[in-house]
Amino acid sequence: MKFFFSSGPSSNKKPVSSEEQQVEDYLKKNIRHYLPSYLVSQDDEPFKPNKRLMEVGIEASKIAFDTDLSELAKRFYPELQTYINTYPGEHYKLLFALMKVLKPKTVIEIGTYQGAGCMSMKSALPEGSKIYTYDIIPFHQIPNCGLKESDFDEKLEQRIVDLADPKQAENQMDILENVDFIFADAAKDGVMERAFIDLFDRVKFKNKPIIMFDDIRFTIMTPIWREIRHPKLDFSSFGHWSGTGLAEWI
Repeated sequence: MKFFFSSGPSSNKKPVSSEEQQVEDYLKKNIRHYLPSYLVSQDDEPFKPNKRLMEVGIEASKIAFDTDLSELAKRFYPELQTYINTYPGEHYKLLFALMKVLKPKTVIEIGTYQGAGCMSMKSALPEGSKIYTYDIIPFHQIPNCGLKESDFDEKLEQRIVDLADPKQAENQMDILENVDFIFADAAKDGVMERAFIDLFDRVKFKNKPIIMFDDIRFTIMTPIWREIRHPKLDFSSFGHWSGTGLAEWI
């Protein structure tokens, strides 16, 4: 079911019922941020979660619940500090916990942005492991970015590469083929995510990586998530309120 709410007359919108208006009034009064989404059946989903995804998800959620990222959060602006310390509902503690559970050697983040994701992961990264965080904009050009030059060391490297571009992605195959975990947090425009999925299907992965997709509950992400033809788990109740999906690329 999808709700249609209207703030004014429009010939393109259905009339809002009194029940829908009550819901809208409640949301406006009580909820900081809300978005429409879809409820979709699962009995007709051919690519269900496998045992590994279930075990990893359960163990990571336990660790995330007991994790304190208060020190890390101090480097970011106040609103983001709140998000970093919210669990469940946000994914930063889950990213930390997944590093503890998976103990990955090579990690890829798609979408550096303000650095909260990669720094949450770096806080739990084993010795000898490395995160490659990809973006098309250098971190120092991002407003309110919490990253510093000193954060980039043997455990963290930013690469200014558009992995949605097949030609640019081809030059990163040595890293992609050896990756253990990917955090894909990009545009949610219906185009970029499909480009990433096409890329992942071209890569000859050596390690059956787990890939975490952000915002899978966005309406535009519903068909994209559904079309992934690999074992997958909607982990939204234990991750980001806008949707967290885990997939094992095998």
